[in-house]
Amino acid sequence: MIDFAAELERARLERERIEIEQLAPVSARNADEIAEREKDLAGWLKYYYPDHYDRPFAQSQHQCFGHALEIKADTYFEPICLCDPRGLGKSTVVEGIGVWLLATLRRLYWLMTSETDEQARKHQASVKKMLESPRLLADYPHLKPRVQSVRNNLEAWSSEMLICESGQQIEFTSLLGKMRGFKSADGKRPDIWTPDDIDNPNESNAVTAKKREIMRKEFLPALAKDKNGELLGSVIWPQNLIHRNSVMRQVMDFTADMLSDRRFI
Repeated sequence: MIDFAAELERARLERERIEIEQLAPVSARNADEIAEREKDLAGWLKYYYPDHYDRPFAQSQHQCFGHALEIKADTYFEPICLCDPRGLGKSTVVEGIGVWLLATLRRLYWLMTSETDEQARKHQASVKKMLESPRLLADYPHLKPRVQSVRNNLEAWSSEMLICESGQQIEFTSLLGKMRGFKSADGKRPDIWTPDDIDNPNESNAVTAKKREIMRKEFLPALAKDKNGELLGSVIWPQNLIHRNSVMRQVMDFTADMLSDRRFI
């Protein structure tokens, strides 16, 4: 009896092998072309992920790309708050920006935080798939990922990391679940943090306040700093203004006591 699932998987792996063989020689001869492509973030995403980004980007997303292009390695950049309404693909856009930041070596340790463990695992699967793209790896072999679990039984938390060939790290955590940590084995701190859809329209004011304080007192202080103690870690936060007392609304109104230098889009 034919195992159709196994046959499909073998066919997929063979297609990937052929694509890598076809792309790798071309990439080796076109370093200048790759560098030029990196200057257009929207075009970069559509080149490496034509099926993933198959719709035109919104004006607000182009504005977000423009801000992201200003990010430099080992340099602080003001927080970017992308407040598009639901359905425009905020999370997908920010995932792409995160991969671009790693590909161009502008950031080395990406911390991605969701409201729940389930959402965090979905982001991990999505980013892992993006990093495994044959077209991407042909030009950026340093991004080849592997999964590493980080656990602390005493404090009852765990997190999931993707470790790239280069040693760059992507960690997936949750704000209210058990996937916490944001601490690498070698003591490195995240230099880019993307909280994603943290606010919930059905939560109480007490839960909103709890989320704000966790972000303010636990996550933000954990971001990378330079040798003088100045902040290096940057924030890109996709979140629509979901209700009048949401954390994002408080940031917008300067009542959250954090991210006061943010750029709103």
